[in-house]
Order: sequence, then C-alpha cells, then structure tokens
Amino acid sequence: MLALKGNQASLHEDAAVFFADPVCAATCARSAQTDAGHGRIEERSCRAAEASWLAKRHPGWKGLRSLAAVTARRIDKKTGGESLETRFYITSLEPDPSAILAAARAHWGIENNLHWTMDVTFDEDRCRTRKDASPLNFAIIRHTGYNILKADQTRGSLRRKRLRACIDPTFRSNLFAA
Repeated sequence: MLALKGNQASLHEDAAVFFADPVCAATCARSAQTDAGHGRIEERSCRAAEASWLAKRHPGWKGLRSLAAVTARRIDKKTGGESLETRFYITSLEPDPSAILAAARAHWGIENNLHWTMDVTFDEDRCRTRKDASPLNFAIIRHTGYNILKADQTRGSLRRKRLRACIDPTFRSNLFAA
C-alpha cells in the first residue's frame, strides 16, 4: 500500500480525477468507521476500486490491483472545530475497502509513533540540516542510533539510554558490541 502524494504527481492526478467523477465513484465499494478518543471524534470512510486501467497507464507499478480514497473527518469535541482530509492510495490488495481502511490506519499509526519517538529521543524536528545529502545522512545516523538503543534490553527510556551512552563509555561499548 502506497500513499499518493506530490512525488507521484501523475498517479495522484489520475486518482483525484477518478474519484471526482461521479460515474466512476459510483462503482466503488465503500466502508466507514467512527472512533472517539483524545478529545475528538474521527470518521473515516474508504472508497476502493479495481485499478487494472491504472496499471496500464502506469506499467512501472507491478502488482497494482486497486485504487482507494480514504477520507478522514475529525471533530474536536471541545471546540466543535472540524477538518476534512482525503488521501489516495494504490495497493496490491483486492479492492476491499474494509481491509484498505485497516491497512491505512495501521500505516499512519506506525508512522506517527515512529515520528514521535524520533522527535522525543533525537529532537528531530529541530534539526535544520538542509544542504546536499546532509538531511538524508543525519536521518540514517538517527535511525541507526534508534535501532541500536531499541535493541538494548536494559531498563530505561530511549532518551535516557541515549544520554547514558554519551556519558558512560562502558554502556556505549556494550551497545555497539551487541
């Protein structure tokens, strides 16, 4: 399953045009979920369609079987504020909207959890490296450090282990020896 963004402009545009067309959208299988928690209500709906026509237009995407639009509507319980966002996906899954909705939710849960962990442990959001390959190099170093700290079985948060590795040469040696 792959979220379509600006980096796949023609695929994204094809998906947007498909789901905007009422005739095409009417052929889609549909599913919806509603969850409440963290001070908000979130309604997610998925429209999924078979995508052989899209696979022909974009032959580089082997195994492409379906196209999906996942729309999330969030309502803040306190303020009543509302947001609406639609994301498009291509996938090798059958065009089953319930399965695609579950996969999209799992993907974003993992993505959000990793981002939060990287920010708390390595203060990633404040990193201002922008030149040449520096952002990629720093990301690789942070992810390697994350994996080393995560593999360590001693007690303590990742942030505490990172600090301990900075000040305790024995602990640091043990991390690299594992």
